[in-house]
Amino acid sequence: MPHNASGAQFATGLKKKRIEVAFLRRLLTRAVKRFGFFGAPRELFTYVRNRRNILGDGPARFVEHKGEYWVVPDLPPLGSAQLLEYLLDDVVAVNTGARGNLMVGILSVASTCPHHCAYCYAHAGATESELPLPRLLETTGALLDAGVVTVHLSGGEPATRLPAVKEILRRFGERGRFWLLTTGYSMAPEDFQELAALGLTGVMVSMDSQSASHVEHVKGVPDAFEDAIAACRGAKDAGLLLAINSVVTRELLQEKEFRGFLTFTGLLGAAFVNCYPPKTPPGLRGAESSALDENPPFTVWEFERLNALCVASRGSRRWAKLPLAYTPDVWEAGRGCVGGEHLLYVDIDGDVRPCPFLTHSFGNITTDTLETIFTNVRENPHHERCGTNRLLTEHLFGDEAP
Repeated sequence: MPHNASGAQFATGLKKKRIEVAFLRRLLTRAVKRFGFFGAPRELFTYVRNRRNILGDGPARFVEHKGEYWVVPDLPPLGSAQLLEYLLDDVVAVNTGARGNLMVGILSVASTCPHHCAYCYAHAGATESELPLPRLLETTGALLDAGVVTVHLSGGEPATRLPAVKEILRRFGERGRFWLLTTGYSMAPEDFQELAALGLTGVMVSMDSQSASHVEHVKGVPDAFEDAIAACRGAKDAGLLLAINSVVTRELLQEKEFRGFLTFTGLLGAAFVNCYPPKTPPGLRGAESSALDENPPFTVWEFERLNALCVASRGSRRWAKLPLAYTPDVWEAGRGCVGGEHLLYVDIDGDVRPCPFLTHSFGNITTDTLETIFTNVRENPHHERCGTNRLLTEHLFGDEAP
């Protein structure tokens, strides 16, 4: 079984084929129950021909972790009942033109962070107040009740409210797939061990480069690089899935540099690298906007270049022992904006928004009832799109919004 130097394991070859066959058999069995013997093949065939399907180009290897097989961290593992039901719901949504079902919720559990990343969507609206723990617990339950399966515990820096994180996991760890999004600040090895015992699925560590000087320059504090490295090791040693969240610089658009970064993160134990192009978050203040001049938003060519590198990382044999790299924007241009449909974001002020880069609010968890908010999510869809989605949709599909 191929693995990188850190021990992250991948299923390839005949083993991967057997996993795929078993998955397709289970999917078809459930599809027949839902659509009928003759309807199931027709619905599935129609779905895979539509560019809005979420299957895309499957990777040449699966991440194997504790007996489960993962393709992408935002979705449940292959063969899980959660993924099979979500896929069949999505078949109905895509084939009928209806809205899809929720899958991912980003919950801001902390408003503060010691780092000063110019691109951070939470820093752009930083507040000194914290959302009360009882309301965070109620909101987590409401997200899960609304169909969310994958919950990102974010911030600010969630490690600054580690007791709240632990209480959320204590209450709901068995109901969903929870990821901690962290810089690694103040996290000790025993913290990762306890979080794993409480049901945490994995950790996404913020790291934009293998250069310590670059990471510390971007984050504005010394030891930021060492904190990230320590978090990767702590997550690995605790038996958690590890992903790297990276806001990509233009240097990484060179294949040699990109491959070197994936090699470095693989040695740390990463199974995935989530690659995010630089974007301007809403509500950015003047000083933060100036700082973004060092890494301004990508051009269409740069978006396509990053997407091509990520596709190569998942498919080429030359990359077979490296983490799976993903970037969302080109795929989402074909799918259509997923904010408010598959994704919800609860920001540090309590506003429930379609995504971190859209300003529309379905309501606020500190002032509105959760029933009202989730009724708005279901019945009052937004029509806001970020500049990136508009740019790529126009370029790739002639401004034909899906």
